[in-house]
Amino acid sequence: KGSPFASILEYSIRTRDEEDRSSRSSFPELRWQPLADVVISREVAQIRFELAGVAETQLEVRVLGKVVRVFGHRPAPELGKEQVGLGYLQAEILYGAFERSIELPWRADPERVRIVSRAGLLLVELERQEPSAERDPDPQSPRTRDG
Repeated sequence: KGSPFASILEYSIRTRDEEDRSSRSSFPELRWQPLADVVISREVAQIRFELAGVAETQLEVRVLGKVVRVFGHRPAPELGKEQVGLGYLQAEILYGAFERSIELPWRADPERVRIVSRAGLLLVELERQEPSAERDPDPQSPRTRDG
């Protein structure tokens, strides 16, 4: 007698083989979240995202109010044609699309954001938005350049 799980296992293997053939890489496209450290004071914040292997052209940073959002794509490495028969013994590094949002305790000034990529870390430095600018402007009031 066969195992009651044989047909499930066979389906799983067949489905996985079909997915592998249909994708460019043997890594599934899962959205992952990079690790982050947030260092903050009353007036400034620095967020460090661990993004080794991600080119600057493959990521985007957006600041909207209290939320800093980083997203992009880390491409999976391709095994060279000369490495026929080579396969992964262990695969822990995540590849594909990623996204991470960090909420600050105060609104960040989108005009005073500094972004630096160094040694596999993406550093996002932010300054607190001035209290008068934190309030939403009254859409009924006229706006002038002088204030």
